[in-house]
Amino acid sequence: MNHCLGVVLVAPRRQATQDRPRGETTKLRSYPYRGGDMKCPDGPHASITDARLANLRAAPRCGAKTRQGLACRAAALRGKRRCRLHGGRSTGPITPHGVERCRFAAWKHGDYSAEARLARAEVRGLVRVSMELISQIDHLNSGSDCYSSPGHS
Repeated sequence: MNHCLGVVLVAPRRQATQDRPRGETTKLRSYPYRGGDMKCPDGPHASITDARLANLRAAPRCGAKTRQGLACRAAALRGKRRCRLHGGRSTGPITPHGVERCRFAAWKHGDYSAEARLARAEVRGLVRVSMELISQIDHLNSGSDCYSSPGHS
């Protein structure tokens, strides 16, 4: 098996503040270890890693306009033109059941539903017709004293 010799930087234990002069930081020391390193060209998984990175680099980019005004550089989802953050995840419900669930998802009281508006329009029409009838009756009876009682004039 072919392993690379890598270097890991490890911070030593912190010293007490009295032992260290003010402003001096702790130095990092390094020691070698055996194991596969991503930067190692002849590591055991180098060819797999290179193939995956090549696939990631070749993926189409999202391109949505970010808040900085630049194009988003995240990979677009499969079969979509945008990344998961810019709307590539869902196109909305597809089945009739899903569309119906979506319609009632934000339902609050129904005051502005089509049925409620139609009912209010019918009531307004009935009120208008009844007001016209009342005005016609008042106009017909304006000359006669049929509504007056003997004690009132």
